[in-house]
Amino acid sequence: MPALQSFELPGSRKGETFSLVQGVLDDQAKFAFTRGHCHSLALAVHQQTGWPMMAIVGNEKKAVTHVVIAMPDGRWLDANGPCLAEARRGYHAEEFDQQQIQELGKHKHWLPTDAEAAASFVAPLLATL
Repeated sequence: MPALQSFELPGSRKGETFSLVQGVLDDQAKFAFTRGHCHSLALAVHQQTGWPMMAIVGNEKKAVTHVVIAMPDGRWLDANGPCLAEARRGYHAEEFDQQQIQELGKHKHWLPTDAEAAASFVAPLLATL
């Protein structure tokens, strides 16, 4: 059985990092993929399943605050698992394609998109469904 690989994933533009174990969807991984790399995980899930990516957008400022996956059953999926498909008050969801997710990762308020780092967490996430 191969040893589990630990790695560091950038956690902020200030040099903070998330310490993750490849393929282990523990609390640290869930935190990383809901508080900085939601777009990376959404892109990795999309690449493996083809399910659409949804950006949660503020109605007033038009700023993206979170990215989730739209599951075939209508629920949304992020690192914490499935939830009802509803944006909180004052927000709406827009379908984003791969290019839009990559562009989001270039924005000054977002971390660079890293679907490769997120890829090993897709199977453990889907196993929870």
